Amino acid sequence: MNRTGCVQYGNTQVIRENFPTIKRWLEGYHSGVLHADYPGLTSRTSGNADHVSMDDNTGPHMVGQAMYLYYLQISAEMADIVGDGEYADTLRQRFAQGKDSFNRLYVDPQTGFTLNATPGDTLISGRTLQDPAGPCRTRRPPTRRRSASICSATS
Repeated sequence: MNRTGCVQYGNTQVIRENFPTIKRWLEGYHSGVLHADYPGLTSRTSGNADHVSMDDNTGPHMVGQAMYLYYLQISAEMADIVGDGEYADTLRQRFAQGKDSFNRLYVDPQTGFTLNATPGDTLISGRTLQDPAGPCRTRRPPTRRRSASICSATS
């Protein structure tokens, strides 16, 4: 039974039995800080979402972060169901921070389109990847949907 079954039928047994494991899993992801400038995102997404990337311009890291944020959101609902309101509030706070960080890291504020941002050495303290930082190298061919440049931290 999934979350929908719980909401539809009112049976919370599966959630109650499995929530301690869900909580440990979420805490493991939370312990992998991506970067101090991007609270709420995790370094632990690795290749978890490579099978659901939409195309070559939507990397698995971006999709993995989106999935992680969804897990936070839905797990907050489950925490409420099992009566752990304090943890639900914690997850909602992480979700809000992560959503803000996701938008700063992956979304062009002028166009609203996603960027080809791949965290790693290119994360630059105090600013987002889309901010100008001198010479940029081309990462992928330009598309109408996404930016094509990622500024190097060493530029």
